[in-house]
Amino acid sequence: GLDSVICVDIPAGAFKTITGTDIAATNWTFTTENIFNYWGSGYGSAGIFGNNASGPSANYSSPVQITSTKWGYLTRSDSSMMGVRGGTLWGWGNQAYGRLGNNVGGSGASYISSPVQIPGTTWSKNIVTSYNGSRAVKTDGTLWVWGYNANGQLGLNNRTEYSSPVQVPGTNWATGVNQSSGFYVTHVIKSDGTLWCLGGSDGEYGTKGIGTLTPQQNSSPVQVPGTTWSTIRTGLYGASALKTDGTLWLWGSNGSGQLGQNDRNSRSSPIQVPGTYLSAYTTYTGYSSGGVKTDGTLWVWGRNYWGELGQNDTVFRSSPVQIPGTTWTQIAGGGEYQFQALKSDGTLWSIGGENDKAHSGLNNRTGFSSPTQVPGTTWQNLFDGGYTGFIAGKS
Repeated sequence: GLDSVICVDIPAGAFKTITGTDIAATNWTFTTENIFNYWGSGYGSAGIFGNNASGPSANYSSPVQITSTKWGYLTRSDSSMMGVRGGTLWGWGNQAYGRLGNNVGGSGASYISSPVQIPGTTWSKNIVTSYNGSRAVKTDGTLWVWGYNANGQLGLNNRTEYSSPVQVPGTNWATGVNQSSGFYVTHVIKSDGTLWCLGGSDGEYGTKGIGTLTPQQNSSPVQVPGTTWSTIRTGLYGASALKTDGTLWLWGSNGSGQLGQNDRNSRSSPIQVPGTYLSAYTTYTGYSSGGVKTDGTLWVWGRNYWGELGQNDTVFRSSPVQIPGTTWTQIAGGGEYQFQALKSDGTLWSIGGENDKAHSGLNNRTGFSSPTQVPGTTWQNLFDGGYTGFIAGKS
């Protein structure tokens, strides 16, 4: 389910032109893009599934295909979505505050229920859409932002709303999938492995990760300590990030034990959770966290008010607790408080929790507190489903 780089080495004498001239030894590098049909469930009233449907009838309790085409990468917020394929970038759903980058702004809620292209043909998969704003990196390493900016979260040293893409200074933003937006702040990784908070307001929880619990507002990028960062996930009140060595680091609010430190003390700088991980996730709210370790085991911790930790109880955990199984490959979100996770056999599981928006894909709106399989056995790439649903691919 991952993109790949293929190197081809052609030795001398292997190929000749039509006139018999030998083509000299050389090599080529090709980058493949895996594209899939993607599916999701839950709230769809804003046209977020891109299937020309909106209103209450567009809410789904079982997985429905997201648009009628395949995508290389999708990102979802509360009521809007963006997708990229072949270097082109598309948006649909709620377009208030210019969040779709299509020159439509203002606070009035209006919707697009089928994909509309954002100008440009060199967009990478490093895209994210969040509450009222979006960010995307082009293949040349430039970072572009648009949408709501009242807290300076676009990193442009102002608080101006933009309804079309505007460049953030710099040309060394990483083109891999490694940025995330919470409700108030955005984090992006550069190609040198440094992690930056573009701006915004983080209340009193240290969500920015820049070393202070005093409420901070800034409108220009500020570096988070450390290097060799590889992926980042920001929730409403906290964040989690992986480094290239597989170590997992968290920061922000810890009132529910979501930092995995066996205490309830908030942290304003990254603090490590023991172990090495392949995949990590902090829920949309930031109240719970989880990760898949390199040995295929799945661990979760933090808030468990609705049984979202999958332990068949509602006990909060301030240290990681294991979900049964050793063939887990990926974890992401399935709603405001939920986790979804993939196994190597292609099965998709909703770990537990509140299900009032039917975002678990289980054809009901009933809460649950132990891992439950979503129908199907050919699931692949799992993406953050935002506030009201999940996103998972099929081949």
